[in-house]
Amino acid sequence: MNVVTVIGVLVLLAIVVIAAAWWYTQQQRRSKQLRQRFGPEYERAVDQYGERGRAEEALTARTSVWSSSTFGHCARRIALATPSHGDRCRAGSSTIQKAQSAKRTACAVK
Repeated sequence: MNVVTVIGVLVLLAIVVIAAAWWYTQQQRRSKQLRQRFGPEYERAVDQYGERGRAEEALTARTSVWSSSTFGHCARRIALATPSHGDRCRAGSSTIQKAQSAKRTACAVK
């Protein structure tokens, strides 16, 4: 073998290794995102489909159908319009404080 052939084989091998590493990291990232998004449903899907790859395909299909539908758009709008838990707690606290203040005022007037 001459030097050019050896270098060509090494470059080709390096490209294959880099492509395999990229594919592996993409799969890991996809799995992590699906686990975070679906939580316990991810594990149920893996049990139902029998293997991680098939379960992730089904969950990804469910995600893409949901996000491309009108319902997905509405859900995002509702999520943005719905007050967070902290906002609800602060609002509830404010209402309670107003009620207590009114009660004190009513008691003081008597």
